[in-house]
Amino acid sequence: MASSDQTLSNETISAEDLKDAQDDSLSKASYYAKEVLKKSLKDPESFDLVEAKKYFVNQKSLDKGDFTYIQVKITYRATNSFGGTIQNTQCFNFDKKMLLIETFECN
Repeated sequence: MASSDQTLSNETISAEDLKDAQDDSLSKASYYAKEVLKKSLKDPESFDLVEAKKYFVNQKSLDKGDFTYIQVKITYRATNSFGGTIQNTQCFNFDKKMLLIETFECN
């Protein structure tokens, strides 16, 4: 198929609509990740976003085959239990249904 459109269940989706849907999924995942992170902090009001990156990850594994998920990587500053300011980076992985499947400290 030479067209930039994809057909699913008798519906044609333009490449632009597909990109918009992907961008929307990335934005939603980023928002959800920030909210989960804030709720996990001792002082949520101290949350200061340094950088947020979001992207699709394609992974091949023996048990899952080809598996695509969204990863959001957030670098932030916040106040810890002792009143000091810390900087940390946390990763959040979301499946295609936008369910949080994993979170971990990352670099």
